[in-house]
Amino acid sequence: MSWIEKLYQTYENNPGSIANPNDTIPLLPVFHGMQNAHIHVVLDVNGNFKDASVIMRDDSPTILPATEASPLCQYK
Repeated sequence: MSWIEKLYQTYENNPGSIANPNDTIPLLPVFHGMQNAHIHVVLDVNGNFKDASVIMRDDSPTILPATEASPLCQYK
């Protein structure tokens, strides 16, 4: 079994663990990355600003959608 098949099986065998906020290091959904957020901004369906709030340090790790070219997916 190739590494990609093993990765696929990990996701298939752990659907409840994907993006689980209670995990210290969550199993990320495909095409997502982690980054610390500092501000939560709310927009309406037309893109108009509705609200903003500061995110506390303990709540700052945030799962964000990303592409392969995104800096979130570039491993160092």
